[in-house]
Amino acid sequence: MILSELITEVQALTGREDDTVLINQARVTRFLNEAQNDIVRNCLGHLDLETKNATAIAMIADTYSYDLTSLSPTVLYPLRAFYMDGSASQVLEYIDTEVFDNVHPSPDDEADGIPVEWTRRAATVEVYPVPTAAEAAKYIRMDYTKKPTAFAVASLTAECDMSDADQGLLYYAISEAFIAIGNKDQESASFKQKYLSWLEDYRQQKDGLYMAECQSILRS
Repeated sequence: MILSELITEVQALTGREDDTVLINQARVTRFLNEAQNDIVRNCLGHLDLETKNATAIAMIADTYSYDLTSLSPTVLYPLRAFYMDGSASQVLEYIDTEVFDNVHPSPDDEADGIPVEWTRRAATVEVYPVPTAAEAAKYIRMDYTKKPTAFAVASLTAECDMSDADQGLLYYAISEAFIAIGNKDQESASFKQKYLSWLEDYRQQKDGLYMAECQSILRS
């Protein structure tokens, strides 16, 4: 469904057809964006949003920390990192930030060379060992979940980046709309429960990380 159709459906199911005051286009659009964000928070490795960027980060000599904010599309959750150098390319091992800090309290004063480990710190990626001039201009490839494109009233023909998500978007937005209307707690709770039930099923279908974890358990 395109944005205008989603808005029309929310307004119709809350008894607010063509509302320009309370459950208007701008407010419903905000509810739908909140829904998108909630869905992706529960699907860290959403298959539709997974992005592979082989030239994400150009390494710099003597530099182990790299900013993620300039990447496009926007990084939501880093999933995997690779050192890219033709046939010498290799996957980097992810290290939890606290463990990384304990093992490498001062990366600049330790080993240097081809990175083999990485961690995320806020909006940056840190690698170890620290690249040298020999690694400069080679790349760290990032595989990540991108942020879903926000709906905007100016683009009423836009569709959600996440496939098969329309029902969940509607359930969430209708629940929030009933809260906005007031004295509609029962209706709001009913649609929120429908949303949560839908979300669990959807997560199992769309979350690549979740499915990979399940498959790992089955193989073990």
